[in-house]
Parts: sequence; structure tokens; C-alpha cells
Amino acid sequence: MEKNHPFKIKLQSENIDFVEVSIDLIPQYLDLSNNLNISKCHEIEPIRYCYEDKLNWVNRKLSTQAETFSMIERKTGKFIGNVEFNLQGSLKCRNLGISLLEEYQNQHYGTEAIETMIHYGFQQLHLEEIHLVVFSNNKRAIHCYEKLGFVEYKVWQNVGIQNNEKIDDIYMKLVNPEITLKDKSSNQCKPNRDLGIKYRNTCYDVNKGEYVMKFTENFSEETQSKAKFLEQIDAHEEKERLINELIEQMKPYLAREEDRHRKDGMSDEEIQRVIKKTEQEILSTYTKSEEELQKMVGILQLYNSTYSAKEESDEKRSR
Repeated sequence: MEKNHPFKIKLQSENIDFVEVSIDLIPQYLDLSNNLNISKCHEIEPIRYCYEDKLNWVNRKLSTQAETFSMIERKTGKFIGNVEFNLQGSLKCRNLGISLLEEYQNQHYGTEAIETMIHYGFQQLHLEEIHLVVFSNNKRAIHCYEKLGFVEYKVWQNVGIQNNEKIDDIYMKLVNPEITLKDKSSNQCKPNRDLGIKYRNTCYDVNKGEYVMKFTENFSEETQSKAKFLEQIDAHEEKERLINELIEQMKPYLAREEDRHRKDGMSDEEIQRVIKKTEQEILSTYTKSEEELQKMVGILQLYNSTYSAKEESDEKRSR
């Protein structure tokens, strides 16, 4: 017997409703984000969030039409966690993130959620790759990702320490098996059936009220129109170049901002909160016009070049 809930359903799987983020779920978001056992899997130094933080987060996700979903257990109508796609440099790639309440971990909800997002990403958004980052001490999560076909491609060593243990960032990715081979004669994407990933048939068409396997043929009109919109954006190579440039310019900018706040005597917790907010504001330009994106890249370039010259001058003076 399924339990009704008031939230707007975006996707469904066998046991989970993937719903639009909601202000009504902020108390549950706070329970999730402020649980130390959960946050230590995502942050070296966990941040304490308040109601206003989550209210801003919800409003930002809704205003940018982000691919962020809250998960509701279908049989109870209870919140179990969040899952999302974030842009990862290229518009044909997304970074996957997932967080589950403790009581719903190790019950296959995580696997089911990731499988559904893989379907959504490859079959509906036509992504070429799905990436994720996981801490090296999160062995259970790494094993789960490997079972689903993710492979390690990079390691960022010593990102922090937890319980006197050095932690690395493990970068993993999953390549869309449908578009990994290209027919050179026709310049068309050629399906690579030999690399087929086995998925469970848990994808649900909300409009038709039935489970389907092929999102491209049977999924909701809303999701299909969003996919077409993303394809149109992807045709503009200049915007993709600007997005890559934005990410590259943002990294040194945030590093300098962090140093500046530390010199001003700001606490580590405060610094992390401010830096995270600044990063989110910068990344929100993804959804804006090419002109506004170019403007933000120019601002960051000017800032970075000015401070690089100043640092160089200070270094020469100190010799």
C-alpha cells in the first residue's frame, strides 16, 4: 500500500518517488545535512546549517530548475534523502551526488536511486559520462559504485584528515555505452551494445502510470522538453568553452578568498559557509545568457591577473 504525499513527482522507481525540492522538507534537509555521520562522508570539516541556509538552497534549486530531487519512500511517504546532477565542465557530463538518512542506508535505496539517475542521465539527458567524487575511506560507497560500472580515473591525495587517517578524493566515472563508438564514415554516433550496462526495469512514466524501459520513447513530456532544451544549449560550443573557463578561473579566486578571510580572523566554519555560498553564486551563471557568462569570466580573469601581478611584485620586494 503506497502512502500519498503532497510533493511534485519528477521521476519514480520501484520504491522511491523522486520529487521537486520543497520548503516543506527543510526540517528533514537540516536533519540530513547536520548529521555528523552523514556529513563526514561529503565534507572533511562538516558545516552546521541553519534554516535560512536551506531556504536559500531550495529557492536556488527551484529558480535554476536544477536536476536535484528529494527522495520519498513510496510505501511510507517519508523523506529518505537527496540525489542530484551538477554540471561538470561539459554540458554532456554531470557530476552525481547522493545523500541518504542513516536509517535508510544499507537497504538498497542508494543503489536504486543511482540506477534511476543513470537511466535518466543517459537515456533522457543524453549524457556521455556521469562522474562522482567519493572519499577514500568510504569503502561501502566505492564498492556500490563499482558494482554499477563506475571506474576510478583520478585520485586527489591528502584532501584532509578524519580520525587520524589521511583522506583522498577518488574520482570515478561511468561512460554511456550507447555513444562510446563513432561511425567515422557517417560521422554519426554508433551504439556500442557490447558495453551494455544491466539496469533494473524500475523507470516509471508518471503520465502513463506504468513502468517503462526506454525513457526516450515513453517518458513524460516535461522531461523530454527539458532534454531538447539541453541539446539546443549543447549546440553552442562557445557557451561550453565559457563554462569551462569559468570553472578554471573560479578555483584560484576561491582559494585567494579563503586565504583573505583566514587572515581577517574568520573561523573555519564561517569561511566554509562564505566560500560555498560564493561558489554557488558563481555557478548559477550557468543558466544565464552567454553575455552574462562572459561578463563573469571577465571579472574573475581580471581579479586573478591583478592578484597574480600583486603577488609577483610582493615576492620580488621581499627578496
